[in-house]
Amino acid sequence: MTFRKSGAILLGTVAVAALSACNGSSTSINPLSPSRGTVRFINASPDAGPVDVAIGVPGSPNFTNLSYAGGSSPAGFSQYTPFNGPTQNIYVYAAGLDSTPLSVGTTSISVVPNGRNTIVLVGEKANNTLHLVDFTEHLFRTVSGAASVSFHDASPRAGSTSYAVGYYPTATPSQLTSIGTIVYPSNQPTFQEGISSAIAQAGIGFYAQGGGNQLTLTPSQVDPNNAGNIMPFTFNGSANADQNLSIYMIDGAGASHTPTLVGIFDPDN
Repeated sequence: MTFRKSGAILLGTVAVAALSACNGSSTSINPLSPSRGTVRFINASPDAGPVDVAIGVPGSPNFTNLSYAGGSSPAGFSQYTPFNGPTQNIYVYAAGLDSTPLSVGTTSISVVPNGRNTIVLVGEKANNTLHLVDFTEHLFRTVSGAASVSFHDASPRAGSTSYAVGYYPTATPSQLTSIGTIVYPSNQPTFQEGISSAIAQAGIGFYAQGGGNQLTLTPSQVDPNNAGNIMPFTFNGSANADQNLSIYMIDGAGASHTPTLVGIFDPDN
């Protein structure tokens, strides 16, 4: 099992493209566009190495040096960044401004107007299976003091195996509460808003179960400050930090690439 640092402080180095008067020119952002949405990128390929990602303009990366999200470095998630819809070209490079994009099976992405997309690099470079999965994210509208979670299957190695997902009290890990299932390659998350505060405030963990695997992730693995594994978490003056947890099941780094869970905390939208 691997983990990510808190996503309330979103991850990755960002170089936002310059503003333009009209979409479709040399930039990808127009402050006047009514079809604008926000996009982030996750490097979930266990062997692709760090990548730079350009959206809209080739050779001009918006996100740089994104390492594998299942590793020890917390740099596998980019920030959410605004782009014009309805589509944008996308170019994924080996980090360091390699001039030749990696072959990822697609050259453009759909941008959801007034929404959020997460683009995930999956597959393996060694066997030429790199490609992109485009999740249309759930827009969290969690009330103050409550907690929410969303699960995404971004693990090609899991194949068509269905995984039951849900949560459990950390004091009683065998007490599983299922919220549904995930299966690859669905582009929609499985989510629940308003998890029982009796569990979320006493200490909560999350699981994905299928294919003989029991995968778990706790809030403290995503945010080391949250030692009590509570949601939401009062931190740095915010009573609603660590409120919405987005979890991604990705291929693991080991030789068998057994799926693992990584996560990031997201704000309300």
